[in-house]
Amino acid sequence: MKIKNIGYKDAMVKQIRDGLINTSTILSITLGPRGKNVVLWDKTSKPQVINDGTAIVNKLNHINFLEHTGQNIIKDVIYNINDSVGDGTSTTGLLSGCALSYGLNLITAGYSPNLVCSGIVKGSNLLLNNLFKISWSVNKNRDILNIATNSAGGDILLGKLIVNAYKRVGTGGLISIEASDRKKTSLIIYGGLQIDRGYVTHKFITNFKDSTCEFTDCSILVTDLPISSIKEAAAIMQLSIENNKPLLIISDTIEKKPLTAFIANNHEKRINICAIKIPSFGVYRKSILQDISIATGAEFISKDSTNSLKNIKIESLGTLKRCIIDETSSTLIAKNKYKGQIKSRIKFLENQLSNNNSTYETSNISERIAKLSGGIAVINVGASTELELIDKKLRLEDAKNATFSALTQGVVVGSSVSLIHLSNFIDGFTNLSHQMDEVLGLKLLKKVLMTPNRSIINNANEDGILLGNKIIDFPFEIGYDAEYKCLANLINEGIIDPSLLVYSSMVSICKVSNVLLNAQAAVTQKKSARYIKIPIKLTKPNYINDFLTM
Repeated sequence: MKIKNIGYKDAMVKQIRDGLINTSTILSITLGPRGKNVVLWDKTSKPQVINDGTAIVNKLNHINFLEHTGQNIIKDVIYNINDSVGDGTSTTGLLSGCALSYGLNLITAGYSPNLVCSGIVKGSNLLLNNLFKISWSVNKNRDILNIATNSAGGDILLGKLIVNAYKRVGTGGLISIEASDRKKTSLIIYGGLQIDRGYVTHKFITNFKDSTCEFTDCSILVTDLPISSIKEAAAIMQLSIENNKPLLIISDTIEKKPLTAFIANNHEKRINICAIKIPSFGVYRKSILQDISIATGAEFISKDSTNSLKNIKIESLGTLKRCIIDETSSTLIAKNKYKGQIKSRIKFLENQLSNNNSTYETSNISERIAKLSGGIAVINVGASTELELIDKKLRLEDAKNATFSALTQGVVVGSSVSLIHLSNFIDGFTNLSHQMDEVLGLKLLKKVLMTPNRSIINNANEDGILLGNKIIDFPFEIGYDAEYKCLANLINEGIIDPSLLVYSSMVSICKVSNVLLNAQAAVTQKKSARYIKIPIKLTKPNYINDFLTM
């Protein structure tokens, strides 16, 4: 039986706060165009030199359980931001870490956790209601390029690749970022589509890191028939062996015995196979299967035809350049030779759309047209070394996600200046509150919003506190350009961020504050004697030390 430690309020707060501060500090040094890189290394992988917030927190794992709790809270926040926005993970991690560490100081000093949290939540709601006042939609190509370039670490070539990809496939299309053997990074547009069905069992996974099944140059079988007998499964597997290619099956249902046969032979490497269920519901399932068969050159084996799965032939199979299947969705990248068939299918659907008066059918046909016409953009990332390749892929992923957020949700002034100007709305609201503890929560939030911009200025070897206090009195478009070390009109300079980042950061601060600041005790596993703690001293920026004494 494992021995547990029980810690109460004062004993646990310091250790959790240390975990929050250490994580916030290492994230703060990566912010801005003059942010520093972090070297990541463990015994199971090669060293990496990057400044991506998500990759950094992945490697954080403190031996002290309470400090690890503080790190893990920020890690969860960063993962959520990475899923919803895809960029600004370091900024959000720093905001959450500082908000919690300053809040824990107030709770330790005897202030009410409920009222402090109430102040944070009310302040966040006020800022979210005023976010529309400082945000605007993106219409110009120059603004889109600036978003992509800033998120790609200032690399304009990578920014242009992302912009060109979105121009070609639109926001409804798919952009895939893959490693290339060549040194040059290139963009290729393929036909194809994405469907909302994943693999029927996780035992088909080939890429365990991303929990996906990935095939290159594979065959595809499209049918609405169920696979219910071993004979049908044997015929399909025999076909896969003769064709000497991986096989993707899209079918109605697969009974237990055929599925077991597929899994067993796949596990023993006799065949490479993956199965997914038919997307959509009702009468539209057949239409979507017809779209897939046309886009891949496959024969649609339907219940209405005389063909049987027992007598299937190689000519009935289609081909794919690449397919990526995860738990909930599948991406099918078609070969370029089927582009003419896809265009003909789109024209056919457009004619159907113009002659249809049903709202429900119109929406379904429009969705099918969007999936077929969107296409798939593949960015083949080239680099001279593996370290450069990893760094480029991470920056391209950030740029892709940030550009999508900006195109769909709008933008605000970048360099975290929008957070400073939003904090001005808190001053008037503070005077309306009659609870001292709640006012402290509002003031805490205002100080937290100043932190990311101060970190960007500090990384440029300037005084973050002095310049930050000056910026707050300027118009909302004026801020510090860390690249050229001067105050400038950031909109004219093209320094803008997705407004979804600000929204998601505020929501994250509210959620984690309510949970952690109300914690009164911790139950942890007792530290094993075989572990040896190696102290690592991190140099904390001055603004963090100032707030620790509040």
